[in-house]
Amino acid sequence: MNIIQYIIMIVSVNISVLGNIQVFSVTPQIKLVIQQGDITRCSVDAIVNAANEQLLGGGGVCGAIFNAAGWDELQKACHRVPRVYPGINNVRCPVGEARITKSFNLLDRGVRWIIHAVGPDCRVIKDENKQNERLMKAYQSALRCAVEHEDIHSLAFPFISSAIYAFPPQRAARIALETTIAFLKNHQSNLKEVHFVLFSQDDYDLFYNKVEEVL
Repeated sequence: MNIIQYIIMIVSVNISVLGNIQVFSVTPQIKLVIQQGDITRCSVDAIVNAANEQLLGGGGVCGAIFNAAGWDELQKACHRVPRVYPGINNVRCPVGEARITKSFNLLDRGVRWIIHAVGPDCRVIKDENKQNERLMKAYQSALRCAVEHEDIHSLAFPFISSAIYAFPPQRAARIALETTIAFLKNHQSNLKEVHFVLFSQDDYDLFYNKVEEVL
């Protein structure tokens, strides 16, 4: 690798890790952070994985989290989560619910917990009202998991269901923000910061533009 290639690599990594960032006040005690970048590099107590019902490692943000945490260790931890319907599809976390595991290698980056939240797959769930309800519940369940652990003061969400699960981005962003802000305003909790970490510029712009409509 020559010096030019090295510089390009370093600049690219810094953009993907840091990206754009904006901070908003939900209450005098709680901040909402909209940022572009890699959720596994976010300096928070817990990150949310956009999980599937079987809690299996996958692609996209799920795969990135499994890779950063240590695929084998995290998968073993997920396999220890009890199945909800024994013998049927190995479901460990139904749509709209969340489960929590340790973070394994991510502990080196300050992340102590991974909250696995399952959003709706809009290729399967076609009813718009059901899509909205289950996405809202996925965010609420993840927030409840965080509140139940008193050592979680900061939490980072990805854009749940927006990629392979094909949830329309405009609607998904509004639900994500409205649900999270309402929860933070209406629940006493240990949370001081909630981040939305968006990988693409388009998703960052979408959330940034939606925040002031919702707050």
